[in-house]
Amino acid sequence: MDFFMKHLLLKTPGFLGDEVVFTGVIRELKLQTGWQISVRTTRPDLWLGNPYVTHVNPDEGYMEFLEQDYCPAYYRSNQTPVHFLEQYLQDIRAALNIDGNQRVSKFAGEVMPTPEEVLTPPYDLPPRYWIIVAGWKQGMPIKAWPVSYCQEVVDSLRGRMAFVQAGVRSSWHPPLRGVTNVVGKTTLRQLISLIYHAEGVICPITSIMHLAAAIPASEKSVFKIRPCVVVAGGREAPHYINYPMHRVIHLVGQLDCCATGGCGKSHFGPGQCPYPVNERGDTVPRCMTLIKPADVVAAIEFNYRGDASLPQRLGKVEALHRRLQRYSGAHYGLMIGGDPDGVAIQLLRGDSRLHLTLISRKVLLEAGHGSPLEDKEGSFSDFAGDRYRFVTTSAKEALQHVEDRSIDFICMSDEERVESQHQELSRWVKKLKPGGFICGYGYDRPSPYHREIKRAVDEFANLHGKKVARDKDNTWFIDDLGSPTDA
Repeated sequence: MDFFMKHLLLKTPGFLGDEVVFTGVIRELKLQTGWQISVRTTRPDLWLGNPYVTHVNPDEGYMEFLEQDYCPAYYRSNQTPVHFLEQYLQDIRAALNIDGNQRVSKFAGEVMPTPEEVLTPPYDLPPRYWIIVAGWKQGMPIKAWPVSYCQEVVDSLRGRMAFVQAGVRSSWHPPLRGVTNVVGKTTLRQLISLIYHAEGVICPITSIMHLAAAIPASEKSVFKIRPCVVVAGGREAPHYINYPMHRVIHLVGQLDCCATGGCGKSHFGPGQCPYPVNERGDTVPRCMTLIKPADVVAAIEFNYRGDASLPQRLGKVEALHRRLQRYSGAHYGLMIGGDPDGVAIQLLRGDSRLHLTLISRKVLLEAGHGSPLEDKEGSFSDFAGDRYRFVTTSAKEALQHVEDRSIDFICMSDEERVESQHQELSRWVKKLKPGGFICGYGYDRPSPYHREIKRAVDEFANLHGKKVARDKDNTWFIDDLGSPTDA
């Protein structure tokens, strides 16, 4: 091909992630040759505002057309010490017979938010949030991380970090609890804006990983480069997909199936991944089950060991932590009526001295069916070990089994109507050690049920000569209980 050819038309690859990398290839070709470069694509919105592209989907006319996209095959990555972007550029240059420098000037693709997208995210979201991808592409289960593990990550950071669950509807994305779910609700441009405003990203090997690197960080972000935690397993060589500020958690070199490099498999069956594992209903590869929620939480938290810091603890968790700091040694608490907001996990992670029993009439976790006061294993086991107990029983029955003067605090949920939670507080106060406290949620909400909560709490406080303290999220506290006069 004549090096002095001035206008080139290139076809983009089929998958979104590959096309995001291709935006970086176009940038490098433009900088290295000075040619006019246009693209043929099914995603014109991805190229909006790209300064390195002359036309998007033009009439071919007089242009030189490179019909194949020459996207590099992943299996070559185990033998070549280069990144996907650099290999892609080398292959395109070879197809165009271009000699000379093949190194990239920027370690990322090139996807720019518009001025309108910079101003505000597409939804009303917290000022600081992370995006989490808890699903996988149809026909590609080898990339799947168990959804229950994703939920544990969200639960373990609840109160310190807000999460937005994102993804395209064509993939499998089971909904998580305690997140803002926008799966299937964003256009490509809205997704770009969502990532632009995100503080960080958690995902498997997916297009959002490439977008996290290609989209610049917001000027309001605590990071100059957006962090991304990639749960990669053993499918691809980590150096091939790793960008700056990305933490790729992988098993390459640790299992026989990926002992010398990424396996490159896509699904299960003959000639494919030989190690399917059923993890709480999800069929995923063994390598992905060996990456635990605690590993991902640690990778997220590691980003905040430098100048950046996590947001202050929020609402219920923050208020409870402050009160628990007054106790020395081990301390014991009850949570009655369930834990829909995942406060228990954060309490247990944040205070290694805490022993917590959750009492509910419903089997809220993975608890089995047994006697009412049988210990149950739930999703807390990885974080709390023997410091956690889940009991399926009514609050009224639990009163008969909890010893007087045995616990430091009682936390009552407002999620279900359990009479003894708020109408018989005087019976529960007998269970507190001197100086203990009772707390709960929904103190000043407008519904008739929550007005009844407020009435009962106020009456109890007046009866014992105490004041009701309030904190964020309408959390209420009655402190310094448990003395003989409170019985």
